[in-house]
Amino acid sequence: MISAMNAAAMYFATELTEGDYSVLLWIQENLRTPGGDIFWNVVTNGVFWVFAFLAAWLILRNRKQGRQAALYAGTALLLALAGKEILKHLILRPRPYEAFYDLIPVVHAGGSSFPSGHTAAAFAIALVLYRFLPRRFGIPALVLAVMASFSRLYLGVHYPSDVAGGILLACGAAILAGKIVPAMQHLAGRYLENAPLQPLSGRRVR
Repeated sequence: MISAMNAAAMYFATELTEGDYSVLLWIQENLRTPGGDIFWNVVTNGVFWVFAFLAAWLILRNRKQGRQAALYAGTALLLALAGKEILKHLILRPRPYEAFYDLIPVVHAGGSSFPSGHTAAAFAIALVLYRFLPRRFGIPALVLAVMASFSRLYLGVHYPSDVAGGILLACGAAILAGKIVPAMQHLAGRYLENAPLQPLSGRRVR
């Protein structure tokens, strides 16, 4: 029984990796250009500068709600990064270019491949902003997260399943942050704002 389960797991892992390989090879052969290499290399880390500037602007524009948004997003980010580190050390998946000689990365990255830390971090932030802020902030935040995720595929440093794992990790981190932050506020109520988070437009969150 155990051997059959191991064989099934090996077969699934092999098929998944072959599918991942096909996607990355297609991107390499059909989408890469010199200008694209520069653009997506800037996007892969530049997205987080945009999020940082957005957080600073929200806090300056509306201190109460800005602090709340930053608290939820920051908590989700820390949870996603912690989960990413644990999974990377447990799974130890090689980078695509380490497993397939014909996959040529635009840049190199250290550590193991699964899950995508950039994806997990970007979506952890974006999901919180989409949940708690008006759509004029939330939708662009999700678009930025999608761009950051695709950049990891374009640059050749992650498999599509790494990106999918990062998104799932971010969803869990965002949900868990929604439980942890109110508990933190309850324990330190006189130091933190206790009012429910409202959109900056004044609309009640649905």
